[in-house]
Amino acid sequence: SRPILLESMALCKDLGDKRGQAFNLLILGMIAFKEDDVEQARHLLTESLVLYRAIGDKPGIAHALMELGGNIEAHHYQQACIYLNEGLAICREIGYLTIMADILRYLGSQEIWQGNYQAAHTILNENMTLIKRLGNINAAQSLMVLGNLALCEADYAQARAYYEESLALANETEDFVFVALWVPIHLGYTALRQGETTRAKKLFEESLQRFKAVREKIGMVYILEGMASLAFTEGQLERAARLFGWA
Repeated sequence: SRPILLESMALCKDLGDKRGQAFNLLILGMIAFKEDDVEQARHLLTESLVLYRAIGDKPGIAHALMELGGNIEAHHYQQACIYLNEGLAICREIGYLTIMADILRYLGSQEIWQGNYQAAHTILNENMTLIKRLGNINAAQSLMVLGNLALCEADYAQARAYYEESLALANETEDFVFVALWVPIHLGYTALRQGETTRAKKLFEESLQRFKAVREKIGMVYILEGMASLAFTEGQLERAARLFGWA
Protein backbone atom coordinates (compact mmCIF):
# COMPACT_ATOMS: atom_id res chain seq x y z
CA SER A 1 0.00 0.00 0.00
CA ARG A 2 2.72 2.47 0.94
CA PRO A 3 4.22 3.10 -2.56
CA ILE A 4 0.75 3.75 -3.96
CA LEU A 5 -0.08 6.16 -1.13
CA LEU A 6 3.21 8.01 -1.50
CA GLU A 7 2.59 8.41 -5.24
CA SER A 8 -0.87 9.70 -4.46
CA MET A 9 0.60 12.10 -1.88
CA ALA A 10 3.02 13.54 -4.45
CA LEU A 11 0.18 14.09 -6.92
CA CYS A 12 -1.98 15.76 -4.25
CA LYS A 13 0.88 18.10 -3.33
CA ASP A 14 1.38 19.05 -7.01
CA LEU A 15 -2.34 19.78 -7.30
CA GLY A 16 -2.54 21.64 -3.99
CA ASP A 17 -5.15 19.10 -2.85
CA LYS A 18 -4.97 19.38 0.94
CA ARG A 19 -7.90 17.03 1.53
CA GLY A 20 -6.14 14.36 -0.52
CA GLN A 21 -2.91 14.94 1.41
CA ALA A 22 -4.75 14.65 4.73
CA PHE A 23 -6.39 11.39 3.66
CA ASN A 24 -3.08 9.89 2.50
CA LEU A 25 -1.46 10.87 5.81
CA LEU A 26 -4.37 9.24 7.66
CA ILE A 27 -3.97 5.92 5.85
CA LEU A 28 -0.16 6.01 6.10
CA GLY A 29 -0.55 6.57 9.85
CA MET A 30 -2.88 3.58 10.14
CA ILE A 31 -0.32 1.43 8.27
CA ALA A 32 2.50 2.61 10.56
CA PHE A 33 0.39 1.65 13.58
CA LYS A 34 -0.26 -1.83 12.16
CA GLU A 35 3.51 -2.18 11.75
CA ASP A 36 4.01 -1.27 15.45
CA ASP A 37 5.73 2.05 14.64
CA VAL A 38 3.63 4.02 17.10
CA GLU A 39 5.74 7.20 17.03
CA GLN A 40 5.60 7.41 13.22
CA ALA A 41 1.89 6.67 13.32
CA ARG A 42 1.33 9.43 15.88
CA HIS A 43 3.31 11.89 13.73
CA LEU A 44 1.43 11.05 10.51
CA LEU A 45 -2.02 11.06 12.11
CA THR A 46 -1.36 14.33 13.92
CA GLU A 47 -0.21 15.89 10.63
CA SER A 48 -3.40 14.58 9.01
CA LEU A 49 -5.50 16.08 11.80
CA VAL A 50 -3.79 19.47 11.41
CA LEU A 51 -4.54 19.50 7.67
CA TYR A 52 -8.15 18.43 8.17
CA ARG A 53 -8.60 21.19 10.76
CA ALA A 54 -7.04 23.74 8.38
CA ILE A 55 -9.61 23.01 5.66
CA GLY A 56 -12.52 22.51 8.07
CA ASP A 57 -13.20 18.92 6.97
CA LYS A 58 -15.28 17.65 9.89
CA PRO A 59 -15.59 14.00 8.77
CA GLY A 60 -11.82 13.91 8.31
CA ILE A 61 -11.24 15.53 11.70
CA ALA A 62 -13.51 12.95 13.37
CA HIS A 63 -11.77 10.05 11.63
CA ALA A 64 -8.28 11.27 12.60
CA LEU A 65 -9.40 11.83 16.19
CA MET A 66 -10.84 8.31 16.29
CA GLU A 67 -7.55 6.78 15.12
CA LEU A 68 -5.50 8.84 17.56
CA GLY A 69 -7.76 8.21 20.54
CA GLY A 70 -8.73 4.64 19.78
CA ASN A 71 -5.33 3.29 18.80
CA ILE A 72 -2.34 5.59 19.27
CA GLU A 73 -3.25 6.86 22.75
CA ALA A 74 -5.25 3.80 23.79
CA HIS A 75 -3.09 3.29 26.90
CA HIS A 76 -3.25 6.95 27.97
CA TYR A 77 -6.79 7.29 29.31
CA GLN A 78 -7.05 11.08 29.61
CA GLN A 79 -5.54 11.87 26.21
CA ALA A 80 -7.52 9.10 24.54
CA CYS A 81 -10.77 10.44 25.97
CA ILE A 82 -9.96 13.99 24.87
CA TYR A 83 -9.56 12.84 21.28
CA LEU A 84 -12.51 10.45 21.35
CA ASN A 85 -14.96 12.83 22.99
CA GLU A 86 -14.11 15.61 20.54
CA GLY A 87 -14.59 13.16 17.70
CA LEU A 88 -17.88 11.97 19.18
CA ALA A 89 -19.19 15.54 19.44
CA ILE A 90 -18.36 16.16 15.78
CA CYS A 91 -20.03 12.91 14.73
CA ARG A 92 -23.19 13.81 16.64
CA GLU A 93 -23.18 17.27 15.02
CA ILE A 94 -22.85 16.06 11.42
CA GLY A 95 -24.49 12.63 11.73
CA TYR A 96 -21.34 10.66 10.90
CA LEU A 97 -22.72 7.40 12.23
CA THR A 98 -20.09 4.83 11.16
CA ILE A 99 -17.19 6.64 12.83
CA MET A 100 -19.47 7.46 15.77
CA ALA A 101 -20.05 3.73 16.33
CA ASP A 102 -16.30 3.06 16.34
CA ILE A 103 -15.66 5.93 18.76
CA LEU A 104 -18.33 4.65 21.16
CA ARG A 105 -16.72 1.19 21.11
CA TYR A 106 -13.30 2.67 21.89
CA LEU A 107 -14.75 4.84 24.68
CA GLY A 108 -16.49 1.80 26.15
CA SER A 109 -13.18 -0.08 26.17
CA GLN A 110 -11.48 2.85 27.91
CA GLU A 111 -14.09 2.80 30.68
CA ILE A 112 -13.68 -0.97 31.10
CA TRP A 113 -9.91 -0.58 31.50
CA GLN A 114 -10.50 2.10 34.13
CA GLY A 115 -12.98 -0.09 36.03
CA ASN A 116 -15.88 2.27 35.27
CA TYR A 117 -18.27 -0.54 34.41
CA GLN A 118 -21.55 1.38 34.68
CA ALA A 119 -20.25 4.05 32.32
CA ALA A 120 -19.09 1.30 29.96
CA HIS A 121 -22.57 -0.24 29.95
CA THR A 122 -24.16 3.10 29.01
CA ILE A 123 -21.69 3.77 26.20
CA LEU A 124 -21.78 0.24 24.78
CA ASN A 125 -25.57 0.09 24.86
CA GLU A 126 -25.61 3.21 22.66
CA ASN A 127 -22.96 1.61 20.48
CA MET A 128 -25.02 -1.56 19.94
CA THR A 129 -28.19 0.45 19.22
CA LEU A 130 -26.32 2.40 16.56
CA ILE A 131 -24.70 -0.72 15.08
CA LYS A 132 -28.09 -2.39 14.66
CA ARG A 133 -29.32 0.76 12.92
CA LEU A 134 -26.32 0.55 10.57
CA GLY A 135 -26.95 -3.08 9.68
CA ASN A 136 -24.58 -4.72 12.16
CA ILE A 137 -21.40 -3.05 10.83
CA ASN A 138 -18.51 -4.07 13.16
CA ALA A 139 -21.00 -5.85 15.43
CA ALA A 140 -18.55 -8.69 16.04
CA GLN A 141 -15.99 -6.31 17.56
CA SER A 142 -18.62 -4.63 19.74
CA LEU A 143 -19.86 -8.01 21.00
CA MET A 144 -16.27 -8.85 21.90
CA VAL A 145 -16.01 -5.65 23.96
CA LEU A 146 -19.30 -6.49 25.70
CA GLY A 147 -17.79 -9.88 26.47
CA ASN A 148 -14.77 -8.14 27.99
CA LEU A 149 -17.10 -6.10 30.20
CA ALA A 150 -19.00 -9.21 31.35
CA LEU A 151 -15.69 -10.99 32.02
CA CYS A 152 -14.48 -8.09 34.18
CA GLU A 153 -17.77 -8.17 36.08
CA ALA A 154 -17.33 -11.94 36.67
CA ASP A 155 -20.47 -12.74 34.65
CA TYR A 156 -18.73 -15.62 32.92
CA ALA A 157 -21.79 -17.22 31.31
CA GLN A 158 -22.73 -13.90 29.71
CA ALA A 159 -19.13 -13.27 28.64
CA ARG A 160 -18.97 -16.66 26.93
CA ALA A 161 -22.28 -16.01 25.17
CA TYR A 162 -21.06 -12.64 23.84
CA TYR A 163 -17.74 -14.10 22.67
CA GLU A 164 -19.34 -17.03 20.90
CA GLU A 165 -21.88 -14.74 19.21
CA SER A 166 -19.01 -12.48 18.18
CA LEU A 167 -17.13 -15.36 16.56
CA ALA A 168 -20.23 -16.64 14.79
CA LEU A 169 -21.01 -13.19 13.41
CA ALA A 170 -17.40 -12.50 12.42
CA ASN A 171 -17.44 -15.60 10.24
CA GLU A 172 -19.89 -13.76 7.98
CA THR A 173 -18.21 -10.33 7.93
CA GLU A 174 -14.96 -8.49 7.36
CA ASP A 175 -14.23 -8.59 11.11
CA PHE A 176 -13.19 -12.23 10.95
CA VAL A 177 -9.39 -11.92 11.10
CA PHE A 178 -9.29 -9.54 14.08
CA VAL A 179 -12.04 -11.26 16.04
CA ALA A 180 -10.77 -14.77 15.22
CA LEU A 181 -7.41 -13.81 16.73
CA TRP A 182 -8.62 -12.19 19.93
CA VAL A 183 -11.89 -13.83 20.94
CA PRO A 184 -10.42 -17.32 21.55
CA ILE A 185 -7.99 -15.79 24.07
CA HIS A 186 -10.87 -14.18 25.93
CA LEU A 187 -12.75 -17.47 25.79
CA GLY A 188 -9.66 -19.07 27.32
CA TYR A 189 -9.73 -16.64 30.23
CA THR A 190 -13.48 -17.23 30.62
CA ALA A 191 -12.96 -21.01 30.72
CA LEU A 192 -10.16 -20.53 33.27
CA ARG A 193 -12.43 -18.48 35.54
CA GLN A 194 -15.13 -21.14 35.21
CA GLY A 195 -12.69 -23.86 36.25
CA GLU A 196 -12.57 -25.48 32.80
CA THR A 197 -8.78 -25.82 32.78
CA THR A 198 -8.53 -28.33 29.92
CA ARG A 199 -10.55 -26.10 27.62
CA ALA A 200 -8.59 -23.03 28.73
CA LYS A 201 -5.28 -24.74 27.98
CA LYS A 202 -6.42 -25.76 24.50
CA LEU A 203 -7.64 -22.25 23.69
CA PHE A 204 -4.44 -20.61 24.94
CA GLU A 205 -2.15 -22.99 23.06
CA GLU A 206 -4.07 -22.64 19.78
CA SER A 207 -4.17 -18.86 20.17
CA LEU A 208 -0.45 -18.66 20.85
CA GLN A 209 0.30 -20.38 17.53
CA ARG A 210 -1.98 -17.95 15.68
CA PHE A 211 -0.34 -14.90 17.22
CA LYS A 212 3.14 -16.27 16.56
CA ALA A 213 2.17 -16.70 12.91
CA VAL A 214 1.19 -13.02 12.57
CA ARG A 215 3.96 -11.78 14.93
CA GLU A 216 1.49 -9.94 17.16
CA LYS A 217 3.50 -9.53 20.35
CA ILE A 218 0.85 -7.96 22.57
CA GLY A 219 -1.46 -10.89 21.90
CA MET A 220 1.30 -13.32 22.80
CA VAL A 221 1.85 -11.45 26.09
CA TYR A 222 -1.83 -11.66 26.96
CA ILE A 223 -1.84 -15.41 26.20
CA LEU A 224 1.29 -16.02 28.28
CA GLU A 225 -0.35 -14.28 31.24
CA GLY A 226 -3.33 -16.58 30.82
CA MET A 227 -1.11 -19.65 30.62
CA ALA A 228 0.74 -18.49 33.74
CA SER A 229 -2.56 -18.08 35.60
CA LEU A 230 -3.56 -21.56 34.45
CA ALA A 231 -0.27 -23.02 35.73
CA PHE A 232 -0.81 -21.30 39.07
CA THR A 233 -4.35 -22.69 39.28
CA GLU A 234 -2.93 -26.19 38.70
CA GLY A 235 -0.29 -25.72 41.41
CA GLN A 236 2.64 -25.46 38.95
CA LEU A 237 4.20 -22.48 40.70
CA GLU A 238 7.63 -22.55 39.07
CA ARG A 239 6.08 -22.81 35.59
CA ALA A 240 3.72 -19.97 36.44
CA ALA A 241 6.63 -17.78 37.56
CA ARG A 242 8.60 -18.55 34.39
CA LEU A 243 5.61 -17.75 32.16
CA PHE A 244 4.95 -14.48 33.97
CA GLY A 245 8.64 -13.67 33.58
CA TRP A 246 8.53 -14.43 29.87
CA ALA A 247 5.45 -12.25 29.48
